[in-house]
Amino acid sequence: MKRSDNSKFFIQEHLLREGLFHGGIGNKQIEEILLRNGYQPISFPFTYDFSWKAKLSRAVFLSKLLFVLPAKASIVFQWPLHARIHVWLVKLLKLLRPSIQLICFLTDINGLKDNDLHTLQNERKLFGQLKWFIVHNNAMETWLLQQQPFAKVALLGFFDYTAAPNSSDRSKSKGVAFAGYLGKSLFIKDLDKLPGITFLLYGSTETFLLHRSHNVHYKGVQSPEDLPGVIEGAFGLLWDGDSIDGLEGVFGNYNRFISPHKLSLYILAGLPVIAHSDAGAASLVRNFNIGFTVNALTELEATIEAISDEEYQEMRRNCLQLAAVISKGRCLLNALAKLEFMRSSGQPAQNGAG
Repeated sequence: MKRSDNSKFFIQEHLLREGLFHGGIGNKQIEEILLRNGYQPISFPFTYDFSWKAKLSRAVFLSKLLFVLPAKASIVFQWPLHARIHVWLVKLLKLLRPSIQLICFLTDINGLKDNDLHTLQNERKLFGQLKWFIVHNNAMETWLLQQQPFAKVALLGFFDYTAAPNSSDRSKSKGVAFAGYLGKSLFIKDLDKLPGITFLLYGSTETFLLHRSHNVHYKGVQSPEDLPGVIEGAFGLLWDGDSIDGLEGVFGNYNRFISPHKLSLYILAGLPVIAHSDAGAASLVRNFNIGFTVNALTELEATIEAISDEEYQEMRRNCLQLAAVISKGRCLLNALAKLEFMRSSGQPAQNGAG
């Protein structure tokens, strides 16, 4: 454990309870990386106590906190913030302590994700008051700069995934893995229309999506720490929404802006990635040569057949090179270093994943 730097903090929400309460394993690992690298947690008292005494204690803590934080402090927080008092902390610091650097890590944008215009309007209003951001990729950066033209932005590239990379041998085949909460990915009900591809599904789901099919195999639920070492197949699929023909529906549209945590899962597993050509992560897949993009899943069979064994192994080697960075938490630290450079020099920094 590194010595705490008394000017670096983060608002803690995800390590306060066992299991996954808000967000996913990626949110917890972000806080673990910050802790390991000297960031001090800002944790309010009586977090899950809603009695009037607990609320009063948190209000007193907030009022004191506003004036004891160092003048040039940096405070990282993940958006969305789930505790109302954390949102108040950000707003009051912006108003009363403008010298403090507030770094908003956009892990999700709920208004876009849920197609909720009221929520999106509130998020845009808050983003317009902030300056420093970490975003997933170029697509999210473009969207953010439309809302806040004066934002200073660092690209994350890939979510860190602090598990052991899987360097076991794989060979090209038509086996395609898909992992995550399957219940929101309605396109999987039509995978039987792609009989030339074998789909391997990992995660919790509703049974109606898993009707019998010779080419769709449900592999159950694995812990995030174990999954990179046990996931099967030759490719990992980044897809969402209602259709195998494109990014349709609310979740399909959201895929145009994000780099899902499962992208890093596939990289750690040594699985070249398949993404939609218009997905937010598509440029990462192409630029790092860690897979390929398609416009519809009906293109999978012909595209896989056209990839040579050597091309496939080169994609795998590129995945494993990235895995060495992702598994050590370097993506977040690199993004924070870029923002620190921008703050200290007044100059924009080069963005990237490495």
